[in-house]
Amino acid sequence: QLQGDFLSEVFGKALGYGRAVENEDIWHYEQHRSIGGSTPDAVLGRFEQDADPDILGVIELKGPTVHLDRDRSGGRTAVEQCWDYLVDTPTECRWGIVSNMVSFRLYERNSTRRAYEHFTLQSLRDINVFRQFYALFHRKGLIEWTFKHPPRAVALLEQTQNRQREVSDELYDAYSENRTRLISELHHRQGLPLDDAIEMTQRLLDRVFFIAFCEDRGLLPEKTISKAYKVNGFQAVTNPRWQSFKNLFRIMNTEGTSHDIPYYNGGLFAPHAVDDLELDDNWTGFFTRIGEYDFGEEVNLEVLGHLFERSITEIEKLKESNFFAGDADKAEEFATMPQSIKRKHLGVYYTPRELTSLVVEYTIEELIRNRFKTLAVDQGVSKKEAEKGVVPETKEYWSGCLDILRNLKIVDPACGSGAFLFQAYNLLEQAYQETIDNLGRVGGPGASDLMSEVPHFILNENIYGVDLSPEAVEIAQLALWIRSATRDQTLAMLSHNIVHGNSLVHDPETAPAAFEWRERFPEVFDRPEAGFDCVIGNPPWERV
Repeated sequence: QLQGDFLSEVFGKALGYGRAVENEDIWHYEQHRSIGGSTPDAVLGRFEQDADPDILGVIELKGPTVHLDRDRSGGRTAVEQCWDYLVDTPTECRWGIVSNMVSFRLYERNSTRRAYEHFTLQSLRDINVFRQFYALFHRKGLIEWTFKHPPRAVALLEQTQNRQREVSDELYDAYSENRTRLISELHHRQGLPLDDAIEMTQRLLDRVFFIAFCEDRGLLPEKTISKAYKVNGFQAVTNPRWQSFKNLFRIMNTEGTSHDIPYYNGGLFAPHAVDDLELDDNWTGFFTRIGEYDFGEEVNLEVLGHLFERSITEIEKLKESNFFAGDADKAEEFATMPQSIKRKHLGVYYTPRELTSLVVEYTIEELIRNRFKTLAVDQGVSKKEAEKGVVPETKEYWSGCLDILRNLKIVDPACGSGAFLFQAYNLLEQAYQETIDNLGRVGGPGASDLMSEVPHFILNENIYGVDLSPEAVEIAQLALWIRSATRDQTLAMLSHNIVHGNSLVHDPETAPAAFEWRERFPEVFDRPEAGFDCVIGNPPWERV
């Protein structure tokens, strides 16, 4: 009865969704309608007598005391149940709503579970927040076209996606052009070996991107890049801006500075041959262009992931074609080539986010769920109850779950730019957070301190990556550093877990980058259950 009243008052009267009982020819929501073998609490769409329903959204509704990400029914959280319903519906059913009557979440089926709009009843007291909520959740916001215009939520999502594509292409054009030019500068004009020129260029750009990301996410002072670019007059050197950036890199690698810049290190800012380079100040102009992008909203983690993956493919193709074997003019010609022509010329691909998310969910998530069930049975829960999600509410159980997570070993043997490892991080972080929350709820000691250790657990104990491309390894490390960076923690050292090598060959006489798994990862193979628990990876798209 409570659910029916809530739906009637909120979605019916307040948000404009008509009900069948109102004797209208067309109505917009129904309770407990079966779809694909499952029954959501409600569905949204267009319904008529003697016509097939046009279901456009599903609602999973819980009571006000239910935690949407933690509490389970039938072994599934409210969010997981909502996504199960979306999977069972036609692709036209785009929206998933999860609510416990005091908070509302809006999911879009082509995004991930981590991406959603969130409102609470408390936040709706702010008139501007209420207007946003009303614009999105109203009938005309989610399901109804008006004069050939799509619903507001659809239009806003399309605008956001189009803008992100524009920003992604614009940023990548500048990135690709300047990277090619700098490699050529170091190789052709300064005489460095090509591999060294590529590695130094990549390290330099990785540092700048990390700083740009951190200054827009509150992890570094605002306009850190801009401040490094601005130097006082009457300098004793001919390239004061470049010297200023080198000083910034050193500060990032130094504890206890007076510049309000945290000590991040993790290897990214450790002493490197790039620190000995002498570059003209005109190269630093590109650094400021990077800093002008909005890494808080427009250049999000997904946009960066696409940029990283495209950059790996491009540099590999350039090396394979001996492109840099020519002179500097040839490099300049390629640098200024329109990006669309570059992609056609090189065959640049990236892994769809939907694929990486699905692979990780059907492997790592399923593995964790099964091991948690086994632990519950070992601690006295019947198998039937365990299948329904029943668990012992004890410190022993949740401590055991934490041990299960910390002992997981996951590898991508051809990790590329880290797309699958990135998604693995997302899923593991959520699993750790839920487990530690539950451990704290039942009185487990030190639960609050454990939360700050989660990035360390994942990056140093759980995930491993190998790739034949040194550039891919460096970019995979950067992606994980960006994903895990917090102001109060140094970056994890990834030189042990994310490494360069030929994962298919162990004989050094056969391949220079031969990889001996047992020697490189003894902690994985010397434990009682030797080997990796889960192997994830990317299909060979170019051969499909």
